Amino acid sequence: CDFVLIDIHTDPDEAREEIPSLMQVYKYAEQEYQDPDVIILGDFNADCKYYNENNMMTPLRIQFRWLIDNSQDTTTKSSVCTYDRILIPRATDEDYTGNSGVFHYDDYFGLDWKMTQRISDHYPVWAEFYTNRDTD
Repeated sequence: CDFVLIDIHTDPDEAREEIPSLMQVYKYAEQEYQDPDVIILGDFNADCKYYNENNMMTPLRIQFRWLIDNSQDTTTKSSVCTYDRILIPRATDEDYTGNSGVFHYDDYFGLDWKMTQRISDHYPVWAEFYTNRDTD
């Protein structure tokens, strides 16, 4: 296989323990799938009172690029928190186009707050990758 997606939804109260444990999941995927490109994504609950990516100097923070960082709000509520993330190993940078973000569907479709909340309390996150120049 060429790439592996690892999806996670951490328990908000356990985010400080669960997020660093993703490094073990990453290492397992590397061995199991013979060194593929790995993308870790999902609802990390990785911001605000649960976790601060900038204060945690873990291997996951050092070895991975956080494509959705603390500067982006991924919640539809009145809070400004970046719970949803996409991470790639820094070695995978050559496959990443440099484009990623948060899709604010309420603005795009002109939804009011009540309709937005009926859809989700999170915005979708996205990233673009090259599919025609994989060098590994």
